[in-house]
Amino acid sequence: MFMNHKALALCAALAAGVLPGVAHANLISNGNFSSACGSSFCTYNGGDSTSITGWTVGGSSVDVINTYWQAPPGGGSSVDLDGLGAGSIATSFGTTNGTEYTLSFELSGNPDGGDPIKTVEVDVGGVTQIFTFDTSAAGNTLSDMKWVLETLTFTASGTITNLKFLSLDASGSDYGAVIGNVEVVPVPEPGTLALFGAGLLVMGVYARRKTRGAS
Repeated sequence: MFMNHKALALCAALAAGVLPGVAHANLISNGNFSSACGSSFCTYNGGDSTSITGWTVGGSSVDVINTYWQAPPGGGSSVDLDGLGAGSIATSFGTTNGTEYTLSFELSGNPDGGDPIKTVEVDVGGVTQIFTFDTSAAGNTLSDMKWVLETLTFTASGTITNLKFLSLDASGSDYGAVIGNVEVVPVPEPGTLALFGAGLLVMGVYARRKTRGAS
């Protein structure tokens, strides 16, 4: 037995009404750190606001890594927050005042040397949190960076929100925390999630009926 026209229309309406509210575009315009770097990695000094599109480098410097080590999940480049010394990167993005958002990023650490514990401070929308990556415990290598997905939730207090990743390693460190795949998306409202669940339930019921009818 196949779905009738009413069932198909209902499923289509649920998909059209729910999916746009669940799947949001990343508010960070260059979360994969594309740059003009044509080498396996490039070092950019503090004050540089043009080499990494949409980002400003602070502190000493940072390294944009292309092929020197394993790319983060999803591809793209990554950033070692310790270039020729401890550095930072910062950007801004549009938000809706009072809306809750989730920041996510992939975290690893430069396995080539230095203190095995790499530390980064993340500041977004006035919320500050410290993250660490221990290269000795993780056992990461250039070919397997042992990427870890980290998240942080914040509520926007205006139409523009600032985001900063700051290395807390020793000032002269050349081997820092590494970040990639930076994303910011709105947190789905409970009503949207409930509607989405209802849509999946309806489609599941009709799928089971179709399977029974075909047997």
